[in-house]
Amino acid sequence: NVEFIVAKLISVLESTTDEFLRSDLVSRITTSSERFAPDNGWYVRTMTRVFELAGDLVQNEVAHNLMTLIAEGSGDDEELDMQLRMDS
Repeated sequence: NVEFIVAKLISVLESTTDEFLRSDLVSRITTSSERFAPDNGWYVRTMTRVFELAGDLVQNEVAHNLMTLIAEGSGDDEELDMQLRMDS
């Protein structure tokens, strides 16, 4: 399950100071989160945590995708999109 795996990766990211490992973890977390997120809220919360821990290592494209999701929503349900914006 992606939630469990990403939680473990974030735990390692929190505790390591090795820049190569941090960069690799950020890449793996962002890729997994974008591909397998169970819902948009989880994705936004996860990415927010990654930005808090290692925002300088996040690729610009990932940041752009996150901002686009928050700004435009999924387009399926306006109420859920508004809640996502409020929670961000």
